[in-house]
Amino acid sequence: MSIQFDKPITEEHQEFIREVMGRQVEVLDDSLMLLKSGIIDQKKMKEIANETNQVVTVELNEPGEIKTMSDGTRYQVTSRGWRKIED
Repeated sequence: MSIQFDKPITEEHQEFIREVMGRQVEVLDDSLMLLKSGIIDQKKMKEIANETNQVVTVELNEPGEIKTMSDGTRYQVTSRGWRKIED
C-alpha cells in the first residue's frame, strides 16, 4: 500500500506522519509514503490530510508494482512488503 501526496511535504510533516503512523511506515519522502501493512486507519489519514493541508491518495499495490521515490530510489512490492531495487 502506498500514499501519494499532491504537493511535496516538509520535513516537519514527515516527522508528524512518522509519529501518527508509527511502525507502519516503510519509506517516506516528500511526495510518497510506502506502508508495511495493508490496513489503513481513516482517522489517521484525515489527520495527515489536515496537517499537510492537502488531499492524500491511497493506493492498493499489487505484488510486482514499482514505486519511485523523489530521490530516484525504486521499491517493488512483494508478497512480504516493499523491497528496495538495487540497480
